[in-house]
Amino acid sequence: MPIKTTCPECDKAYTLADTMAGKTVKCKDCGNPFTVQAAANGIAAKPSNGKSVKATAKKVVADDEDDTDGDEAPVKKKGGMGLMLLLGGGLVAVLMLLVCGGAGIGGFLWWRSSSSTETASNTTSNSDKDKDKDKDKDKDKDKDKDKEKDKDKEKNRDKDKNPVQPPPVEAKTVTLAGYQQIKGGMTIAQVESILGAPFQKFDVGDKKTIIASWLSGSNAVNVTYENGKVVTWSASIDGKLYGPNQWSDTPVPDPGATKVTKANFDQIRGGMTRAQVQAILGQANIASAPPDAAAAAVVSDKGTTDHWTNVLDAITVSFNPSGQSARWTIRINGKLEEKKDDAFAVKSVPMTTKVTKADFDKLKGGLDEQGVQNILGAPTDANAPLEAGAKVFVSDKGKAQVWKNGNDTITVCYYNGKSALWYASIGGVMYTPPADPKYVFNNSKLNRALYDSIAVNQMAVADVLKVLGPPTVFGNNGKNAAKDPGYRNKYTWVDGNMELYLETTFQGVITHKSEKNLK
Repeated sequence: MPIKTTCPECDKAYTLADTMAGKTVKCKDCGNPFTVQAAANGIAAKPSNGKSVKATAKKVVADDEDDTDGDEAPVKKKGGMGLMLLLGGGLVAVLMLLVCGGAGIGGFLWWRSSSSTETASNTTSNSDKDKDKDKDKDKDKDKDKDKEKDKDKEKNRDKDKNPVQPPPVEAKTVTLAGYQQIKGGMTIAQVESILGAPFQKFDVGDKKTIIASWLSGSNAVNVTYENGKVVTWSASIDGKLYGPNQWSDTPVPDPGATKVTKANFDQIRGGMTRAQVQAILGQANIASAPPDAAAAAVVSDKGTTDHWTNVLDAITVSFNPSGQSARWTIRINGKLEEKKDDAFAVKSVPMTTKVTKADFDKLKGGLDEQGVQNILGAPTDANAPLEAGAKVFVSDKGKAQVWKNGNDTITVCYYNGKSALWYASIGGVMYTPPADPKYVFNNSKLNRALYDSIAVNQMAVADVLKVLGPPTVFGNNGKNAAKDPGYRNKYTWVDGNMELYLETTFQGVITHKSEKNLK
């Protein structure tokens, strides 16, 4: 319970903690030291100081004198000077004793007060010193913490200036057996469960396309993911190239109602009506179209042709003017087969297609359809399906025409209305001269301007990947990526007869470039 007290010298009021009872304190106003005394109900008795101690001592002496006088019995006078002297001497002795005793008591009380004051002062001083020492220790600890923080900052700065490159992760399995387990549509986790952690993996820029590579000595596997699924994969193992393989999650259309199959084609016979053929093949995609030159040679230009298609596969049936089937063809998996029934054909002089090696050698790039027909005559199939290999040169918007004479064929492919690619099978011999680079389809991403902008020893391959996407072929020169500064990654992009080749350091800096047929 707090103690309420006042300074005995100036009556300054204080409220102190009960732990101060019996201790000497100094008044803040007058500087007088006094002892704090506890009392009931938290109100201290009037404290004492130096002056009050002396007054008390005097009072004690005075009271002793009064008590002595009152206690002593009256002395009977016996007369004579000796008795007076005796009484006077005794009285003086008593007074001397009282005075000396009072002085002694007062001195003792003053010594006790002074000692208590000095003790309290020393205690307070020692307590303040201890507090100062604790503060100094806290300051030292704070300084030590600041020094540690500064050291950590310096370490972080050093790491930023000289980042530690993690060692390359060795692929778990870079073998032909491991590579052959990869399938289109696999997830990243499925591939890594087969090949282990990749040597390197990075996104092309849109974060939907990711390229991962596994290296082990001279063996390499390259996998490209689209939306987390394998779309292309290739490898260089024991000096042999495998792939690139491609996969798409776009479902291949089902033949469905068209029923464009070899089995259904073989059911067709000459003399069938259109309704009978439709019972086998279903509704035609194109019905009653004019016959091309080859069909007109059988059913005349008065006949008609129906077409059933399924992506690149197609069946055509040509009917004579009487509506009877006389000629039917199928192109499936890139192979063309023709059947006809002369019993229902219209007799006419067959057209000359000039399918000869001499006429084939007259073809060149940049001819329009009429220019080609001036050499080969009217085509047997004026709108033949484009083969997959031809689309690389004329795109899926190109056009193909076929000239046929028995087993001999000449095919001409056009891009933007100009001949760009032509090939033939004459006398069992295949002729495939190179496409004319001036007229083939040009992928705008792979071009001369891009090639010229690539700065060797300055540009990173990541900048090229953002433009071109994943390479057609990826590999390395077989050196140790972690130890040999001569290690190089190899990137090749191919589009038709155009090619861009780059070599980079392990860190991805382009060190070499070359090209073929870029425009």
